[in-house]
Amino acid sequence: LGPVVDRLASVDWQKLGRETKAGVRAIEVLAESLDDSAQSHLSLAMMAAVSGLREVAEAALYSAIEASKTPAICWLALGDLLWESNPKVAKTHYSTYLKKGKRKDDPEAMERAKARA
Repeated sequence: LGPVVDRLASVDWQKLGRETKAGVRAIEVLAESLDDSAQSHLSLAMMAAVSGLREVAEAALYSAIEASKTPAICWLALGDLLWESNPKVAKTHYSTYLKKGKRKDDPEAMERAKARA
């Protein structure tokens, strides 16, 4: 699921897409087919974000960070998503990303996290 969603959706966690009925329905169907992996929940969060469903994206990211083998990008995404609405909580997620992420994977994201943590 992850590679498919990566090809379908480019996510700006601070500027979500517009909510549509089709997007809501797609997210409902996707949510029904999820397994317990962090990657599946990250994929749901990405699709929810591009569909304008902030609460669903946030809940899916929290589920992803509670799962095992969580990609570091989940903490970065949660920090970005929460930055404007709850910067104090966002800072904790940026701090976790700084510990778990790798500079070589996304130097720009690492700098953003450092500036905000």
